[in-house]
Order: sequence, then structure tokens, then C-alpha cells
Amino acid sequence: MDLLASEASRPRFESCLEDLVRVISHADRMVLLHDDCAALLLSGERKSVEPMAALTAPARTAPKHRSLLHFVANAPRSDQAVLT
Repeated sequence: MDLLASEASRPRFESCLEDLVRVISHADRMVLLHDDCAALLLSGERKSVEPMAALTAPARTAPKHRSLLHFVANAPRSDQAVLT
């Protein structure tokens, strides 16, 4: 599923993600970071992990939910560095 509404927005989105990957220091978590950020930008009533998992992996919602939940709740990173 292509989560980006416009091909024109893809380079800017990917550039932002590259900056965030450097901050979180886990390039292997790029897919989760991509899904988390993309789901936050998508329209939808709730921006909690379960609906975001359903948007990003409709055929694998339960495992994606667990992965995203772990990503947002248990990843050691500086909130200030991410916000910067």
C-alpha cells in the first residue's frame, strides 16, 4: 500500500525520515518509522497505534500493532532530538 498521497511529496517525506533515522540511531527500524510517520499524516479518526497498524498493514494488523506499539513505547531515544 502506498501511503503517500502524492509522488511529489515522496522525496521530502523520505528526506525527513532519513534525518529521523539518524536521531533514533536504528536504521533497521526504518520501516516502523516510515509506517508510524505515514499513518500520522493519513486521514483517520484516531491516531493511536491500533488504527495506524490497520492503515499500514491491513492484512497483518495484529503483528504490525505489536511492532508499532513497541516502537513508540519502548525505543530509547531523546524526545528533544526527535523534535529538533
